[in-house]
Amino acid sequence: MTAAKQNRRPGDTGPAAGDQDITQGRQGIYSDEAAHASLPALLTAELGRLFQAGFSLLPLGGDDGKKPIVAFKDRSRLPLGLVVNRMAGAGSNTFGIRLEGLLVVDVDTDTPKARAYVEMRFGTSPVSTKTSRGFHLYFRHNGSKPPSVDRPDIKIDFKAGGNEFVVGAHSERPDGSIYWPIGKLVSFSGLPELFDREVP
Repeated sequence: MTAAKQNRRPGDTGPAAGDQDITQGRQGIYSDEAAHASLPALLTAELGRLFQAGFSLLPLGGDDGKKPIVAFKDRSRLPLGLVVNRMAGAGSNTFGIRLEGLLVVDVDTDTPKARAYVEMRFGTSPVSTKTSRGFHLYFRHNGSKPPSVDRPDIKIDFKAGGNEFVVGAHSERPDGSIYWPIGKLVSFSGLPELFDREVP
């Protein structure tokens, strides 16, 4: 067994080694980015990639896999080691992406009518994630978010700001629902600015 594998400690949720930022000196329980023996390799690769790209991540869990398992409101970006370790300790395969400088159009009704409405009102984005009921569409945005849309065949919520989050791609909830990437989230600069064409 290599020394790198010996350093991994699945399920460790203690505040010492498990909570340090593995991007600083690469010491502690992880050998390669966010790798962890008890989490899927595809998931940890995505966590490491997003963190290196500058995004702020959040460990999720609970019965539905969508509840934060650490306090995060008004906190700066959490260390990657903490995020991965808390997910492993909770037996969770879900994580969140905090939305400082971002807005996500959260469409709960994936119908032709809803897709046409979103494209007409906001345009398109190269980054989206398929959810169990619909899809998430990512934009750059600072400021207030639009009110929710509740119409026949069109149900849309909007999430924005550092104290809000959406479930990240490659997450798998306890019921087996998987969040599939349709367009990969690469950078802030690669996202279009939100432009709401609806007249108040």
